[in-house]
Amino acid sequence: MIEGIFVKIISFEKLDGKMNLIFEDESKLEVTEEDYLSLCLYEREEMSRDEYDCINRNTQVKKARIDAIKFISYKIRACKEVYQRLEKLDYGNEIIELTIESLIKDKYLDDLDYARRYTRTKIKLNKISRKQLEIELAQKGIRDDIISAVDELDDIDEYGDIRKIVEKKYCIEELRDSKKKLKAMKYLYSKGYGTELIQKVIDEIINQDC
Repeated sequence: MIEGIFVKIISFEKLDGKMNLIFEDESKLEVTEEDYLSLCLYEREEMSRDEYDCINRNTQVKKARIDAIKFISYKIRACKEVYQRLEKLDYGNEIIELTIESLIKDKYLDDLDYARRYTRTKIKLNKISRKQLEIELAQKGIRDDIISAVDELDDIDEYGDIRKIVEKKYCIEELRDSKKKLKAMKYLYSKGYGTELIQKVIDEIINQDC
């Protein structure tokens, strides 16, 4: 785009269902046929820089929305995942942010719904601590206030899960060995379970036949 408040449009060309406006410096502006007609661009001989930037931004957002919706159609996504996908497709930060705002507004993206579904699936398929699940949600780009609003996190039975893990991996005699007990506790702690609850469950298992 050449310098100046206004730029001269010298021709138009149609390509793959899109319209290209060609300016006197040989730069081009791609627009949809819909915008070409609705904005009466076929009648224009010049365009202000601000208008050029606005049309170009809107066109890029429309393209990004199409790519984002295609990505979302395969499975539910968090906003961060869509952001990263559009980055890989070489969209700029402003375009990505505008696109995500529009997708949230139109209910294509909802991080709270995503977090709830993710939590339900994890609880159903795995024994997982609340802390570990919260970490995973944060890594998905879910904000702390949204994580706090996920009621499904309260459905995690950490006591029951710890007990099942311990009873599956260790026998009582192993747990009565201080070194093996410490090893089991470290393993459970690495999974995000609290030390007090781990200690309580293991002690109950050790003492259950006493």
